[in-house]
Amino acid sequence: MKQSQRQIKVVLDRKGDPVSFAWSNRREVVVEIVDKWWEGGRWWAGEREMIVYRLLTRRGSLYEVHFRSGEGTWWLARVFD
Repeated sequence: MKQSQRQIKVVLDRKGDPVSFAWSNRREVVVEIVDKWWEGGRWWAGEREMIVYRLLTRRGSLYEVHFRSGEGTWWLARVFD
């Protein structure tokens, strides 16, 4: 597993879930949302809630991406080998 904190661009479906994302000149197509959960963030540090996704891509890779709702930004958090 590799940890990363890169901001990424995400394409969403009508429900607001990721269907693809881009990072480091790569585009990954999501074939399955393996898991999805909400985390409250460190309120004492001013962090807001975020939604965490575990995504399986067409290439067979597993990624963890975070949507930081307070900022409206998406981040690549982990790449599972």
